[in-house]
Amino acid sequence: MIRMQSRASSTPALGLLFLLGMAPLFGDELPVPVRNALSKSGVPAESLSVYIKQIGAVEPLLTYHADTSRTPASGMKVVTTFAALDILGPDYRWQTRVYRDGPLVDGRLKGNLILQGGGDPNLFVEDFWRLLHAVRDRGVVAIDGDLIIDRSFFDGRSIDARPLDANRYRAYNRAPDAMLVNFGATRFVVLPENNQVRVFADPPSATLTIDNRVRPTNGACRRARNQLRFKVVSKSPATTVRLSGKYPWRCGEYTLTRAVLPRDQYVYGVFKALWEEMGGTLQGSGRNGSAPERAVLLVDHESRPLAETIKSTNKFSNNTMARGLLLTLAAEHYARAGTPTAGGTVVADWLRQKGISMPLLTIDNGSGLSRTARLSARGMGNLLEAAYRSPFNAEFLASLPLAGIDGTMQKRFVGEALEGRLRMKTGTLNGVRAGAGYLLNRDGKTFVVVMLHNHPGIQNGIGTQVQNVLLRWLYETH
Repeated sequence: MIRMQSRASSTPALGLLFLLGMAPLFGDELPVPVRNALSKSGVPAESLSVYIKQIGAVEPLLTYHADTSRTPASGMKVVTTFAALDILGPDYRWQTRVYRDGPLVDGRLKGNLILQGGGDPNLFVEDFWRLLHAVRDRGVVAIDGDLIIDRSFFDGRSIDARPLDANRYRAYNRAPDAMLVNFGATRFVVLPENNQVRVFADPPSATLTIDNRVRPTNGACRRARNQLRFKVVSKSPATTVRLSGKYPWRCGEYTLTRAVLPRDQYVYGVFKALWEEMGGTLQGSGRNGSAPERAVLLVDHESRPLAETIKSTNKFSNNTMARGLLLTLAAEHYARAGTPTAGGTVVADWLRQKGISMPLLTIDNGSGLSRTARLSARGMGNLLEAAYRSPFNAEFLASLPLAGIDGTMQKRFVGEALEGRLRMKTGTLNGVRAGAGYLLNRDGKTFVVVMLHNHPGIQNGIGTQVQNVLLRWLYETH
């Protein structure tokens, strides 16, 4: 901790720097501009934790409540993604396999087709289509039995599938799944044509019905989307969604993405729709199960590499991906169905082995969309320093949102000196605003920066304003 010498304040030049909030820091004091911003907003300074340290320095530049346990919101993804990168490696790939458990005669499978999920968080609908096309290429046309979905890579009983907030059908609320397709999400496309409004689903599903009650109007497009009403009216034995309201025909196409289908309905319904579109048939239904030992492997699909996955996870703060990473760490380490608790143990053991001090870390689901996840600013700073020294430095840094350019930082510092010089994972919950990453200042020095702010209402712009003041101060003065 750097402390001021008593004689410094007697120097006129340094006195001026104090007035500008540009003086050297004393470890436990916030810069003047930051204190002013907090005071103006009526937010107590004690609600903020800060840790700033130049890469290569012996002591931090600034520690303010750095050892206080805080809720980091999506800042927790920094921990999960770096742990996964270091433990599994940047080229780790998830496997999705397709088996048959009966004879294949002249294109007819006299048995079941088994989809075995390996936890791939990147299995988008186009990948799923190619997977089914590969099954067709291996001679399967008609399936006499069922579609069996093997989800045993993750322990589904241990996964909290409850919505994490009131927006239960938003895609970010979809729980991780060993056999996850397209994040379990459906795009509902509202398309005005021929003085009518057509609504269709992408991808199509045999277990989804759309009750389209949208009426075309000649109204203005401003706020046209607010006139649409979306409701799930039934979920058994299939799901029916009703869209109603008015939509001006001149407004063009509008897309609404929601995760409305239960996980079993989703995989089976999309499989059946795509399979029949390819000219195949499925006589049975969809059900959960496991691939028997005698099953014959038809297709082995490899996912995109983990380095690409953590980029999507961090830049766009994808909760489902982060939760799946924690489960994957557990499944790979213990060679059994992954659980969140086991994943947390893997991370804790890894931190000890690496000598990374995070004594206040509590990791529950890996995404940070949680009220029980906790850590300290110093602990996060220690992790970021270790990541910077890691052989996988390039892959990790490339995963973080870049100010003014992409991800959750795309709209911040646009056209300012900090544009492109700040890589920071953000985090937001009600009462939480967090940021953690690296800042390259005007002199070419790189700093680890962690800001954890917990206070009622801090998510409503105030937290961002305080962060921006601190980051601009650091860029300009050190």
